[in-house]
Amino acid sequence: KDEGCSGILRSTVPHQTPAAWTTFMTGVHPGTHGILNWQDFDGRQLVTRLNNVERYRGKTIYEHFGRAGFRVGVLLQPTTYPPFPIENGFLLSGFDSPGLESPFAMPRTMEREILEICPEHGKNLDVNQDWDIPGHETDDAAFEQNIDLFIRRVGRVADLAVELHRRQPRDVLMVYFQDPDLLEHRAWKWIDPASAAEAPRRHRKVVDFFRALDQACAKILEATADPARLTL
Repeated sequence: KDEGCSGILRSTVPHQTPAAWTTFMTGVHPGTHGILNWQDFDGRQLVTRLNNVERYRGKTIYEHFGRAGFRVGVLLQPTTYPPFPIENGFLLSGFDSPGLESPFAMPRTMEREILEICPEHGKNLDVNQDWDIPGHETDDAAFEQNIDLFIRRVGRVADLAVELHRRQPRDVLMVYFQDPDLLEHRAWKWIDPASAAEAPRRHRKVVDFFRALDQACAKILEATADPARLTL
């Protein structure tokens, strides 16, 4: 409470991931930026297309920061595919990227460097629609192994962000962790105090995940803090 704040936030209408993240980046509501869901129906050609940044109406906050002279870095935020150029900045597309076979960074020259820093970057783009370790519905050990996959990915993303900032210090650095979303979809029952006691082993593992996430955020904050520029 001494170093931050919290509050209950309302989502966009419609409350869909692409609509919300596009609103986050553009500062306008879905009716203005035009992204309502993952797909868009073209009534003229009678085809359904996957929404992407090419359908935005307006500029993102990252582009405005870059044009204002700030050095910008964006790591893995959803709805940033295909990666777009940012003046004074770089951008790594998020989980809506098709993978490493397609463009996943801008400038494209960074892609080799990213894979040198993080050879498993492809796993950072994998949303794990199905958990990799089968049997997690009934097997606590399998559940724990799947949470460990999330914990490792959180660590990889934090390490990548810290190293990229070390090489190219940023004024504005956006780092997105997908795994809290994935975990809450799959393990909300073991987070909710009303039901967590039904499986204490699973609850403890979920707590382990959030501790790892806190540590990853602390690592990024420590690496990017510049006391000489901090003002209140």
